[in-house]
Amino acid sequence: MSEGKLFTALRDRFPAAEYALFPGVADATGARQSRTADAMAMCLWPSRGLDVHGFEMKASRADCLRELRDPAKAEALARWCDRWWLVVTDDKVVTADELPPTWGLLVLKTTKLHQVKLAPKLPGPPWDNATRTFLAALLRAAQKVDPSRQVLDAVRLAGYQAGVKDEKTLAERELRKVRDALEAEQVLRQRFETASGVHVSRHDVGRIGAAVKFVLDGGVKGAEVELRRLSEQAHRIAAGIDRQLDQVAKAAPKENQPCA
Repeated sequence: MSEGKLFTALRDRFPAAEYALFPGVADATGARQSRTADAMAMCLWPSRGLDVHGFEMKASRADCLRELRDPAKAEALARWCDRWWLVVTDDKVVTADELPPTWGLLVLKTTKLHQVKLAPKLPGPPWDNATRTFLAALLRAAQKVDPSRQVLDAVRLAGYQAGVKDEKTLAERELRKVRDALEAEQVLRQRFETASGVHVSRHDVGRIGAAVKFVLDGGVKGAEVELRRLSEQAHRIAAGIDRQLDQVAKAAPKENQPCA
């Protein structure tokens, strides 16, 4: 299951009327960028806390374990969040006991995310309430720009990037097969030329092929056998003719012999 589906499930749990939700949020811009959160959301209403949530999304256990072995990646983004969540495709990916104590766990069941472990409250981003309130107002304005379109574009981009990667891998695999086949043909050609003493060129293929067929069909030895067979047949025919001539000669009347 793709991370695009997990993002769609996040959008349902953190709806646009209450939260600004963004995919692929980096810890900085330009050359200073080093880490990226799969998604981040901010509550847009002061009465509900204006909390910032960070999300790491995983679809396989192996990928999840690699993430857990590299705490620096999450720390770079979690320091800007009030809560940090791991979002997984099913409960076989990871258990709550395997998570750091500061992480929450959301598990996808069918199309809905279920909270397995509540993400505890973190110290929070280093900004004051006035700054956070203005940021919420700014993001509320941004949410008016068709958030469903933003989600769709994010999912499409993720799918496109995955498709390009898969097609590139397939093309490289097929290219390797063609290259290996050509190299094998080249080896066979060199072995043939070495053994036969005949250089194979594009213009000589037909002539060399005919010669090879002649040899495979029996070659000179086969021709000798056929000529011997025809010679023996000719001798038998000649002998038969000689016998017939002898019989004719015996049956013919002798010269000066009176007729009966």
